[in-house]
Amino acid sequence: MMRSSTTAFTAVAASLLTFASASTLTSPVLPLIVRNPYLSTWLANAREEPWTAWPMLYTGQSVGLAVLASVPSTSTVYPLLGRPQDSLDGSASQYNVSFPEYLGAQYDASTTNLSYSIPSPSGGGSESAELILSFLSPISPTSTMRQSIPAGYLTWYAKGSFDLDIYIDVNGQWVSGNRGSEIEWSLAETDHADAKHLKTWRVKRREEQLFTEWADQAEWGTLHFTAPADVSHEAGTSGLLRQRFSRNSTLQNAVDSELRGIMEEEPVFAFSKHFNLSSRRDDANTSSVNEASVLFTLAHIQDPVVQFASARGLTWMPSDSPTTTSTSKNSTNYLDIAALSARQVLGATSFSDTPQNPILFLKEISSNGNSQTVDVIFPAFPFFPYTNPRWLAYLLEPLLEHMLSGQYPNLYTMHDLGTHFPKMTDHVDGNDEYMPVAMGEQKNVTALEAEGDDINPFALPQDLETKEGITALDNAFGGPAAGPHQARRWLARSYTLWKQWTSYLVTYSRHGISSRKAPINLADCV
Repeated sequence: MMRSSTTAFTAVAASLLTFASASTLTSPVLPLIVRNPYLSTWLANAREEPWTAWPMLYTGQSVGLAVLASVPSTSTVYPLLGRPQDSLDGSASQYNVSFPEYLGAQYDASTTNLSYSIPSPSGGGSESAELILSFLSPISPTSTMRQSIPAGYLTWYAKGSFDLDIYIDVNGQWVSGNRGSEIEWSLAETDHADAKHLKTWRVKRREEQLFTEWADQAEWGTLHFTAPADVSHEAGTSGLLRQRFSRNSTLQNAVDSELRGIMEEEPVFAFSKHFNLSSRRDDANTSSVNEASVLFTLAHIQDPVVQFASARGLTWMPSDSPTTTSTSKNSTNYLDIAALSARQVLGATSFSDTPQNPILFLKEISSNGNSQTVDVIFPAFPFFPYTNPRWLAYLLEPLLEHMLSGQYPNLYTMHDLGTHFPKMTDHVDGNDEYMPVAMGEQKNVTALEAEGDDINPFALPQDLETKEGITALDNAFGGPAAGPHQARRWLARSYTLWKQWTSYLVTYSRHGISSRKAPINLADCV
């Protein structure tokens, strides 16, 4: 929400100083809104100005996200992100198209900041306005509930002594990979007990295709694009809305009712906001420097999220949304890679099921879209003990439940839970990729099984904790007293599998057998 105090901008400016020392690696791609495989938007040309290309999904396919700033006193409009300038007539007499000074990008594990400078309309040595587009995809290790929310945030911070207007729009590419898909949209205005009045664009395919992808993008689910009530809004043809804002610095609070295809007179869903920064400070008419901000939310809501061959059969899974790094002076690039990788790891996952039995589903976004791939979980493994070890249990649970149910015929662990996400429909023929791996060590199975029960030791509490005003926090777990007991209870539920996999490796290694086609009896492995 807009704040006229200096608190917001000062906090961001301070954080930028931290980012400047932490993010020295110049990545060719930077995360913008990255929460799961279907809400995964990136700055494609991060070594160039952000207005030289459209943002993209992790697949490389472009997605509509256009951002403009306007100085109303000069009728000058500045493209900031995407390529909105392609819709503008630079020779139009009603407005001028110019470009800001791009000050670069800074990032950490959760945030990417793009910074700009807008020249003063007074010219000469007058102070420019500073703008920051701050994209937040929060990583919340202490709150599984918060982490499961499929939403990211864009906060626009402005600092200057002259008025600015801002504009942002999204298009239907957020809800379908097929540019020919027909979409529908609406504007919802809501009041919440703990928040101000909000405006939300809701966009989805007219005919959703459950558990279907087009170019690795979901063909079901609804985009929720939310802003505070004091913004102007409009839905309509992309070029018309951007030109109207460039002329008038505002929108008409109107909704185009002609539903159509994504690129059929490309419908976009826009907000604009006025920043009044031009107040006077003294009798000498010296302009003061003021700050303001506005927050937007982008969420992609799906229910159900995946199709899972669980122990009870093929199930539509519901949404579940309500390693140390070296710091030596030669390791800054490793720090930056770790920061960028954090959002990439969680951006491949979707939370599902209930607080009593949370599950974390994974899509192999690095190649062919396999589900719950063992050799993708392996390199992602260090991230989870470092952030929240129980998330690792949630990640392994679908594999364990499926194989414990007897639906997988081989004696080693399956390579993946389904050929392509989101259809985790098993390999009942055992003809998946050969993946004979196992973790763990031999222990007394009788003792472990005695500790097992039907209660998930890593279940979330019914009443999530609140500390220092922060709500929805996970309860404490682990530690020298409770930790070993919780781990043994969890392991006991699937110990027969761990023993089976390890015995398979021991036997095949002992006999030097490399082909999985050779017959093997489980009794010979014990």
